[in-house]
Amino acid sequence: MAQLIRPRVKETTTTTGTGTYQLDGAPATYWTFLNSFGNGAQCYYMVSSADGATYEYGLGTINSSNQLARTIVINSSAGGAAVNWSAGTKTVLCAIPPEACFNNGTTALTNNAGSPSVKGGNVWVSNYTSPTTVTDFTSGMDGQVIVISATTANMTVQHNVNIHLAGGADFTFSSNDTLVLVRVSGAWFEVSRSVNT
Repeated sequence: MAQLIRPRVKETTTTTGTGTYQLDGAPATYWTFLNSFGNGAQCYYMVSSADGATYEYGLGTINSSNQLARTIVINSSAGGAAVNWSAGTKTVLCAIPPEACFNNGTTALTNNAGSPSVKGGNVWVSNYTSPTTVTDFTSGMDGQVIVISATTANMTVQHNVNIHLAGGADFTFSSNDTLVLVRVSGAWFEVSRSVNT
């Protein structure tokens, strides 16, 4: 898997609107995104206004024209949507978002969702109240590791093209079981499981 973060990557942009960022170059002693990652690579980014009040961060894709496309906006001052930038110079950094950090708290999966979102977290708790088969964990990012812990025996994770489980078989949780998955090239792969019944 390609590296998504590198140190000392910083540029400016005067891009307006919600489209692709045109990067304007790096200050002395910093690297550009294109030089650091290369054409077609993806990386984490953070953009902020001069006063820091307006911001956006996510996963971007770099092209040979020194542009950064907003592949996935993780969070922003616009309620998590792409910021509609007004005129002015903004700072663009390569920075790891808190959502990509492993120790950022525990979040409950949406009850009985067959394709729950795992955006913004790594440790998830299933409190499912009725039997449900999960066929995908949506809104994940490559490199993201998720730990799923169950408080009930109502969730089955299906082995399929979206989720590759050890042994090629579905996994039905019992209370207190855990499953660890990592996302690579758009799919989830089992790292480990703990059967605690």
